[in-house]
Amino acid sequence: MKLRRFVVMICSVWSLLFIPYIASKFTNEVIWTGLDYLAMGVLMFSAVIAIELILSKYIDLHNRIKYIIFVFMFFLLIWLQLAVGIF
Repeated sequence: MKLRRFVVMICSVWSLLFIPYIASKFTNEVIWTGLDYLAMGVLMFSAVIAIELILSKYIDLHNRIKYIIFVFMFFLLIWLQLAVGIF
């Protein structure tokens, strides 16, 4: 694992989690509980760890892009299911 890249990814997760927190302070339309922050944090941290493992294991650019798209699509599928319950 490249430490600098991993730290940047983790800091971006934290900054993305601050968006709904700040929005909830200014409007009543965003209502997140602690469980929502925990679920989204675990989901985003696991996606970051999976992407980091893909970047460190695969050298071929084609395989990297393919597997990162798969992780991103899986992340979106779970996120949509948790948010609105598609299935």
